[in-house]
Amino acid sequence: MVWRQFLGSRKSFTQKKKKKKKKKKKKKKKTNNIKFVWIGNFSESEISELNILIENSGNQKNILFIGERETPRQYLPSGHLFFLSSREDPYPLVALEAAAAGLPIVCFANTGGMPDFVSDECGVVVPTLSPTLAARGISKILANQPLRTRLGEKGREKVNLLHNAKLGSDQVYKLLESFANGTIEEKRPTVSVVVPNYNCSAYLEQRLNSITNQTIKPNEIIILDDASTDDSLSTINKLISGISIPHKLIKNSKNSGSPFIQWEKGLQEAKYDVVWIAEADDFATPDFLEKLLEYFKDPDIVLAYSQTMTVDGSGNPIPGYFGKPLLADAMHESAPALAYTDSIDPAKWRKEYIEFGANEIINALGLQNTIPNASGTLVRRENALKAVKAALNYKNCGDWVYYIELAKQGDIAYNPAVLNYFRRHISSTTQSNPIQVIKEALKITQDLLKQKRLPLNSVLNNIFRRFLEYEWELRNAPGKVSMHSH
Repeated sequence: MVWRQFLGSRKSFTQKKKKKKKKKKKKKKKTNNIKFVWIGNFSESEISELNILIENSGNQKNILFIGERETPRQYLPSGHLFFLSSREDPYPLVALEAAAAGLPIVCFANTGGMPDFVSDECGVVVPTLSPTLAARGISKILANQPLRTRLGEKGREKVNLLHNAKLGSDQVYKLLESFANGTIEEKRPTVSVVVPNYNCSAYLEQRLNSITNQTIKPNEIIILDDASTDDSLSTINKLISGISIPHKLIKNSKNSGSPFIQWEKGLQEAKYDVVWIAEADDFATPDFLEKLLEYFKDPDIVLAYSQTMTVDGSGNPIPGYFGKPLLADAMHESAPALAYTDSIDPAKWRKEYIEFGANEIINALGLQNTIPNASGTLVRRENALKAVKAALNYKNCGDWVYYIELAKQGDIAYNPAVLNYFRRHISSTTQSNPIQVIKEALKITQDLLKQKRLPLNSVLNNIFRRFLEYEWELRNAPGKVSMHSH
């Protein structure tokens, strides 16, 4: 087994005081008595590169790579601290073994389950991918023996309480007993559907039918009317009279001015585990919930989405993505949105995937909004309530930052089937000011760079691509305005 974690061992932080001499003293070099031992294998190229860095820093005696070991647990008691350097690791056994050995743990936030275990009781949790703060946390613990002892003892106590053999065997016994008796029932996540509406009277019947005709019925439907000026309210009241699924209508007396305010209201009103924000002018296939709910049996999934077909006001497919003429249209007749994501990866969105949220940000969501439409997503309610707060700061790109904030909290699942139909028409809220959109997009990119969630080269490529995209859009907009004129 390959262990790619740091095991830090320290002998002494103090230096012996030198006796005063009458003669001129020679300055002695400070010695670093912290030893880092890395258990696990590297490729030859990796180890060569690391050895050069270590040699240049003068730490050959302090950083040791001892290779793979059959019983790495035997090395843990000789250390004084365990550093979990993983960027993504659900709940590593090696960290629990370190805690059982009485070692305090230093780890990064938002990297899996270990930060919750460590909290401030068993070690130090530092901001994601901040080596400087990790080094400070390590130094703080190593320099303070009483603190180190207290954190280590608490970690050992917590492991024995939460992960002891008796507790585990009892759970396994109950599971086997249920299986033998045929009483195991797979719990299906419960669903709230939120339907934000503003002047979509003409599309409400199709929207609500596509919800009530799902092969797996939702547990409730919440309709939010944002002070519509058409006959939406009378249409809604007429349609919901025939709906057997629990439902309610919430009316605004004044327009909120933002779809994201309505999203937050819907999430707050929702009672169930998973929420489907089903915009009033979109519609879905009957198996939308059946296919996407499957992913939420995995507790790490915070967002699942399907491929989307863009349609016009009459429900006819629009060629290209958002109506833009694309050379690759002939290849993407079944899902025009693929042409939009091909610039990132022409293969990724043609097959099903489940991805760590941090990786999804680096390889997809951090580069552009790769989720075509909110109506094509399901989200875990408790995570979405946190994520939507960030969306309220944006007029146009709130959906993008909302997905990013969700990805920071867990894993993302994708189904390549077209299960959602996104309506693009003259009154659609997706008609945006291109200049405002690009300003917001650049702010999102800048924030990701500050948070160290995107490498610099990705950020620069992202800015250049966005410049070209919106330059095209502006040149082809009414009046043929160019970004150079702003």
